[in-house]
Amino acid sequence: MRIAITGIGIVTSLGIGYRANAEALRAGRSALTFTDAYTPGHSYPLGVVNLHPDGSESRNTLLGEKALRECLDDSSLTHSQICGCPFINGATIEPNATTEALRHYAGFADSLTISTACSAALNAIIHGAVMLRTGAAARVIAGGVEALTEFHVNGFASLGILSDEVCRPFQSDRKGINLGEGAAYLLLEAEAEALKRGAHIYGYIAGYGNRCDAYHFTASSPEGTGAFLAMSEALSSAGLSAADIEYINAHGTATENNDESELTAMQRLFADGLPAMESTKSLTGHTTSASGSIEAVFTIMRMKERSYTYAMTNAFAFGGNDSSLILSSSPVDLPPLCEVGDVIDIGVVTLKEDVEWRSHLPLMTGRRLAPVMRAAVVAAKMAIEKSGGVMPDAIITGTKNGVLSVNNTLNEQLKERSMSPALFMISTHNSVAGVLATTLQCNGFNITYSYTEGREAVVEECARTIMKGGLMKRVLLCTFDEGDNNSIKAKILICSD
Repeated sequence: MRIAITGIGIVTSLGIGYRANAEALRAGRSALTFTDAYTPGHSYPLGVVNLHPDGSESRNTLLGEKALRECLDDSSLTHSQICGCPFINGATIEPNATTEALRHYAGFADSLTISTACSAALNAIIHGAVMLRTGAAARVIAGGVEALTEFHVNGFASLGILSDEVCRPFQSDRKGINLGEGAAYLLLEAEAEALKRGAHIYGYIAGYGNRCDAYHFTASSPEGTGAFLAMSEALSSAGLSAADIEYINAHGTATENNDESELTAMQRLFADGLPAMESTKSLTGHTTSASGSIEAVFTIMRMKERSYTYAMTNAFAFGGNDSSLILSSSPVDLPPLCEVGDVIDIGVVTLKEDVEWRSHLPLMTGRRLAPVMRAAVVAAKMAIEKSGGVMPDAIITGTKNGVLSVNNTLNEQLKERSMSPALFMISTHNSVAGVLATTLQCNGFNITYSYTEGREAVVEECARTIMKGGLMKRVLLCTFDEGDNNSIKAKILICSD
């Protein structure tokens, strides 16, 4: 089938809307400005959007609404088509609350939250593409949003990677990240449906990949293993060779570790020479959870401006969650999905977080983890053993509140401006998936879904959809929550012969 992009909405510090962002991108105009609004006493360059909530909604919701409204208006969908369109949102700060607010705002019947930190929005697009290919939907709206907050600005500052100068990705004198905020959403639609209603087509989804570095809570591996595997998988799924790619919008955060790791992976993949490549984070700052969809839109703009046929955009995240998307300006017939058997579950394990973990984790590693994370490792290993001892080729986790105890502690520390870098590294919802991948040394597909009260079952539904999409055959599925339930559930899903 062919997946067309038939609607776009975008908000960044460069401007509100597609046209404003396209003009600023073409001019190479940076929107980074020095401010101490989030870190009193220390000014950093930040990409701040010129929008202000009226008090009735969060800044996250406001940014999302602006981008979503442009996408819906641009798409020319009818009211009934909008209501029937699944909404897939990538978010980290207030993920479920933001998704629900945006769902109600637009009138979507169903929504899903993906919370994989800085790769969340790109993973939302990938999930949307899988839904179309498996026939789960005829069209979806996917992307992500992230507003600047004291929490994550101070969190990144605690890691010592915020630059007090405008960032210089891939430059030898780079000093670190500038943060930004924004939102972007894309309407993905089966080409047949788009042509039927006479929709404008911006381009096509040609391929995608998601893999895990399985190396560290935050740092990328020196070899760029996850990045290389994600980009390789994207090329393979598109039926393309590295020589076909004419442009890369790199993740490029301007930290020494990230840029070196990504460049190593790209040089390995593009052994005959890199195509045109840039990181647009020097213009907007790193918009974290929203960066994947924002930079996908920037990639579409560059393709139009420079007449590229195939382009790649990358988004890499804490927990080693690495994703890559290939876009095409011309119609692309995606290869048929591989036939898979029925998905069955085995090796089911349910635990509380207060388990004995010392025989499953090195002592020094375990001490750095929250109890729920240690329990997840124990549950996962027990599930694998019960299912025959064969390691999974993918890890999917789901949670309502993430690692709640860690975030509560960090919020208390924030009042004193003394956030712990060790805790910040494991504060994202996908930190458990990253710990599992690193412990089990699983470089396969890796994603985390966030669900609202009573909707835990949606995680397994998503896992089964992804498996039908042919991205894996044996999945470790783990749901976890701190709080009243205080439980961890792990099971192995397999495709039967």
